[in-house]
Amino acid sequence: MFNLPIPGGWSRTTDSTEWIQKICHQVKPQVEKETGLNYGEYTALKYRSQVVQGLNLVIKVNNIVIFEERNVFV
Repeated sequence: MFNLPIPGGWSRTTDSTEWIQKICHQVKPQVEKETGLNYGEYTALKYRSQVVQGLNLVIKVNNIVIFEERNVFV
């Protein structure tokens, strides 16, 4: 009847917002550093949230990896 979230449970998957995209831009350099890849596009598509003793987010991101062309002569 009602669609209330379960305490500690995950929300429904929702379209991204400007706030979620801002978070993606903030973490992009760390993700690039940890993966060793350069992401040209890093756009949030959807997300889910969970409120516990803070806020957990799962964000689905559309990314395009830019591979640098390197000429190596042996």
